[in-house]
Amino acid sequence: MTKEETKQRIAVMQAYVDGKQVQVYDISLSKWFDTDAPSWITSRQFRIKPEPSYRPFRNAEECWQEMLKHAPFGIMSSKNRKDYMSFMSLNDEGCDFCGYEGENFESAFDDIQFADGIPFGIKEEAKND
Repeated sequence: MTKEETKQRIAVMQAYVDGKQVQVYDISLSKWFDTDAPSWITSRQFRIKPEPSYRPFRNAEECWQEMLKHAPFGIMSSKNRKDYMSFMSLNDEGCDFCGYEGENFESAFDDIQFADGIPFGIKEEAKND
């Protein structure tokens, strides 16, 4: 194992100690899997589980379907301030919230999150590379 490989492994181990989810690579299935008790065997690969990524909504229907999954329904919060706003209207150009009228989906994605802390957008499918 090289010094660089050792540094990378130490970084993953420290992340595990800090409470991050660690994954191990299964060569036979060519997939990463979560592990709660990594063995740290040098012949296996370990990594910190990638965080999910999100993108802005493409249209009103996609936004509506995602809004239905979050409680309390129609309540959002600002990402920068912890003020809450209620949903007012929605169309394919964007959405209106009390205090954030006329947001397009791109700017709403940058400024707003659901009240449960989830980004105001669509979770992209993770690639299990």
